[in-house]
Amino acid sequence: MNYIQSTDWRHVVLVGVVTGGLYYFGVLLALNFVNPVEKIAFFWPSNAIAAVVLLFAPRRNWLVILGAVVVGYLAARGPAGGLPPAVLAGFSVANLFECAVVALVFGAAWRGDVRLATMPRFLPYLLIACVIASTLSGVIGALVVSQILQGATFLRAFVVWFAGDLSGLVLVLPFVVAFLVPGDGARRLALPAGNLRGGIMVGLVLILAAAGTFLWLPEGWNPWLFMPYLILGALLWVAYRVNLIWTIIGAFCAGLVEIVATFIGFGLFRFEGMSITDEVVLMKAAIAVMTAGLLLFAASCAAAEEE
Repeated sequence: MNYIQSTDWRHVVLVGVVTGGLYYFGVLLALNFVNPVEKIAFFWPSNAIAAVVLLFAPRRNWLVILGAVVVGYLAARGPAGGLPPAVLAGFSVANLFECAVVALVFGAAWRGDVRLATMPRFLPYLLIACVIASTLSGVIGALVVSQILQGATFLRAFVVWFAGDLSGLVLVLPFVVAFLVPGDGARRLALPAGNLRGGIMVGLVLILAAAGTFLWLPEGWNPWLFMPYLILGALLWVAYRVNLIWTIIGAFCAGLVEIVATFIGFGLFRFEGMSITDEVVLMKAAIAVMTAGLLLFAASCAAAEEE
């Protein structure tokens, strides 16, 4: 954290290099985690990583950080081929704009301290910033796609871009911020007194329900379709009885599980007759909505306890 907030040029360069490297590997992950037929990425975490750095970095450092992001994006995306230079340039602008808007909107909306103790109060503003940034970035990306790539329509391109970027931001951004904000490190993962027994009971019920789903469902029913609902129920209990940090961790892990399940063909959003693109967009939209709702519920519970 000290390196990110530093204005020493050596620290600024180091933060830029690390951010660009993480962005590069995030793009590589997305490019290798695609459907081989329709070439749609199932997960896009890179913008969340860059946005987190901008949230904590002084404005005077942004040019170096954003420059490193462009280099990381082009280094990962360019060699893959398939996109004209004009499209790559437009996508770079849309990604840079999204990362910057998250930090700008959050900085304008939240004037208090960004600390572990204030996270239940500032998290809603962070989620709102993610929605605004994904919307504006989606407009830019959709304009590039619809104007340059033949056969693409603005509305479809916007929906695909918006759902993908919002799900990546909502899933990854709170998770990274939760471990970067200043605060008592021991408090982050500390379980409230008296909740260990309840957690064990919830875990046992979840295991039994999952086992029952696999063993006693009628023939022809897909048991994987019921798993997200069981996990969501457990996460609601965590949000209500445990704390915000564990809810963020649980939501992050559950989202990754659903992404992988959809990728290998066992997810909730694999419907016969739908295109892969439509299934992935539906999956991303559902993850964004459910994760945001879950985190807002957990934040409201944590804020109520403080009062």
